[in-house]
Amino acid sequence: MANRNRNVPTFRKIRANDFLALSIHTEPNSPPSFTTRTGIPVTLIEIVGRVVSLQRTDETLTFHLYDGSGNFNCIQFLHQHPESVVTREIAIRQAELVEARKQVQVFGKIGLSPDGALQLIGCSVMVEEGPNVETLHILGCMRQAEREYRR
Repeated sequence: MANRNRNVPTFRKIRANDFLALSIHTEPNSPPSFTTRTGIPVTLIEIVGRVVSLQRTDETLTFHLYDGSGNFNCIQFLHQHPESVVTREIAIRQAELVEARKQVQVFGKIGLSPDGALQLIGCSVMVEEGPNVETLHILGCMRQAEREYRR
């Protein structure tokens, strides 16, 4: 049985088509929560994709990743922010390496942008050079899906 406690962080490797299909649940006086198509709550995700657009400011790094199934909207805060879990120095160092067309692995929290769209709030952003990173990520997603649908 899936853990339905909203306060327990749940982690998933995910592809864009599943990310965009997440259900958003809002309740008064609490942050939104998110569930998969099968109703499993999820708060932390890992994605891998190519940077297709990039915008840097003094406060944020905003970028879109394409993973073959769709686009992710990602943001990494470069200053102390309530949504940020890494230090400013680490965030700036990670953001300096991100460039268009590079393959990036992002671990972060699911959130909503100011216009209400799903976005990934980056906790860890790593440029990946290995040729098998994307393939291994896809296999990890498939293993998770297989376990989930067996329940």
